[in-house]
Amino acid sequence: MAGVVIVTHVVGLRGPGVVKTPNHLSISAELLDDVTDVMIENGVYLVGQIHSHPSDWVELSDADRLYGIQAAGYLSVVAPNFARDPDTPPGRCGFHVHDHGSWRRLGTWERAWRVALTGGTAPLIVVGGGSDDR
Repeated sequence: MAGVVIVTHVVGLRGPGVVKTPNHLSISAELLDDVTDVMIENGVYLVGQIHSHPSDWVELSDADRLYGIQAAGYLSVVAPNFARDPDTPPGRCGFHVHDHGSWRRLGTWERAWRVALTGGTAPLIVVGGGSDDR
């Protein structure tokens, strides 16, 4: 079906290339290069990202809007409460799409037909080395 994307791989970022503070996340160019290598090796491409915010707030921050990947159709999902609860239902997350040059949050009705959550699993590939959660 045209326009359908199936997530086949999930890449987790770890190690010194990830800098996290309560209100900031940055990823080094070298780590993003490692992600690109994984995509090339597996014949896949980047369709979106999942990140979290410290509270129930699941909108995109100003930094997300300014410095995040800005490509047509790119999906950015925001999980609440630093994604500490693995049982958080998708309806409590914010689903945002880059559309016509800007970000917008998908309404519940639109998310239902634009994002299909099947319950399947995709392999987790960790890049960046190390197991620290910095």
